[in-house]
Amino acid sequence: MSGGIAGVGVVVTTAGIALAVVGLGAGLTERQRVIAAADAAALAAADTASGAVSGDPCTQAARLAAAHRAALAACRISGAEATVEVHGEFAGIPLTARARAGPPQSDAAAVADPSVDSPDSVRRRSAPIRGEST
Repeated sequence: MSGGIAGVGVVVTTAGIALAVVGLGAGLTERQRVIAAADAAALAAADTASGAVSGDPCTQAARLAAAHRAALAACRISGAEATVEVHGEFAGIPLTARARAGPPQSDAAAVADPSVDSPDSVRRRSAPIRGEST
């Protein structure tokens, strides 16, 4: 009889772990959806700010965020650069993503904000060829 109880315990534990894994996967998928919404909203706003698309940049950003089932929480336009913040929710847990789109940042901007990599700030190094003296 105790073998049957242990078997039921194993099945219940396995089912609980499976549900937790599925829930975690769904949460991570939702997080990626909010990140994609922020990226799309920033790109739409930057395209509109640059004149490539007609309309209001933040209105376009809100439209794209809504298309991804998210809400535009903040939109800042500076020249042809757009910075947006998008909110979503999963199981009552708020999810937030921020994105920036526009022309590449200059080295001066990268120095002002070292957390943002500039393509010009990447330095290539070459390793010496084997047998070659340095």
